[in-house]
Amino acid sequence: MLYSRIAESLQAISQSTPAKKAQIAACLLREASPDMFCPVVRLLLGELWPRWEEWEMGIGPEAVAAALAEVSRLSMKEMAGLREGEKDMGIVAQMALFQKGQNSLSSEPLHARSVYDVLRQVSRQSGRESEQRKSSLLRGLFLQASPLEGRFIARTALRSMKAGIGRRTMISALAMALGHKPSEISQAFGLLPDMGLVAEAAGKGELEKIAMRPSIPVGFMIFGRCREEDAPGLSSNTSAMNGPALLPVYPGLRVQVHKSNRDVSIFTSRLRPIGSAFRSFEDIDADFILDAYLTGFQRAEAGFESSRICSHREILGYINRRRLTRKSSLSVSLLAYDILYLNGESLCSLPYLERRKSLIALLGSPRSIPFSGISPVEEQTAGGDAAGLLPEIRKAGGKALQVRQPHGLYLPGEAGRGDCIIR
Repeated sequence: MLYSRIAESLQAISQSTPAKKAQIAACLLREASPDMFCPVVRLLLGELWPRWEEWEMGIGPEAVAAALAEVSRLSMKEMAGLREGEKDMGIVAQMALFQKGQNSLSSEPLHARSVYDVLRQVSRQSGRESEQRKSSLLRGLFLQASPLEGRFIARTALRSMKAGIGRRTMISALAMALGHKPSEISQAFGLLPDMGLVAEAAGKGELEKIAMRPSIPVGFMIFGRCREEDAPGLSSNTSAMNGPALLPVYPGLRVQVHKSNRDVSIFTSRLRPIGSAFRSFEDIDADFILDAYLTGFQRAEAGFESSRICSHREILGYINRRRLTRKSSLSVSLLAYDILYLNGESLCSLPYLERRKSLIALLGSPRSIPFSGISPVEEQTAGGDAAGLLPEIRKAGGKALQVRQPHGLYLPGEAGRGDCIIR
């Protein structure tokens, strides 16, 4: 497939309604061979690798402008003039390439696979002279590109596509192009949240083979916000035995914890890996995936028991530093809210109460905060006095209550049915 088809489709998509966007993308996918489904989808979305893979383009507008100036034989002053009235580097690239005064070394048109491979090569450059190598790769693409192709090459390099293709649009496009129900594509994406890999599996007729496995994050279940009086099953006459469970939510970062053999991986809700500062549960003899919160405690001079719960901002600062100094008084812990996978089997289709039993069996009884390591969050069953529970949680440093229905399933990447957050 020629890259010009992708550029033309992106141009049309950016000017169309949501329904039309899906039709245009589906039409393009029907033209692609099965081995190109993944590259085509990723080029349309501008995401050339899964979020959990730690690759970055490492290219800014200045690097793109420098490559364009050399290819188009514009001076940096002339390039600055183009940029002065236009903030979109894609449009700047298109204008610069209209003035390209140097022919490509090859008369061959750009192929989509070549653009995909070269841009991925850009992200893999590191070490000495990596900036020069990145610039050389970009120049090679711009030399062969038409002005319209250059627009979307620049946008892809800067990860700013401006085409308005989201998850729902691509799910609809894949369903139309590959003969699947949108619900099948959506469910597969929840288990493997990279649309390119889902497209590849769908093209091979292997959607049903997509399954959870540790080290690959799955979509987080979405908890909608609700008022206490609107929470399903939560009322003053709800019995403690039959009502939903209430889990206190503390300031911190929602994460997914994966353990496979002795390897531990932790992913944010954006599916970004944050490494692992936790070695306290490497010896747990099980492979698992947990939905948890990374919570921090600031130790007071009076001792660990006098700790205060850290703010979300403090936790982000800890993550960005990647390590603590010896003098740091911040201690991080993991509060586990749910278990999704255990020893080769997904538990998502089990009722919440059954998953809770598995979580307790794996990690032991809940520990009182503050603590060090990992523990199930302490569950409180809703009863007639539930109205006074949230103020008590806030007084203890919490910020919300997670409402979990006893028979609720865990739906990766989808909204929970009856499960919600009360703030």
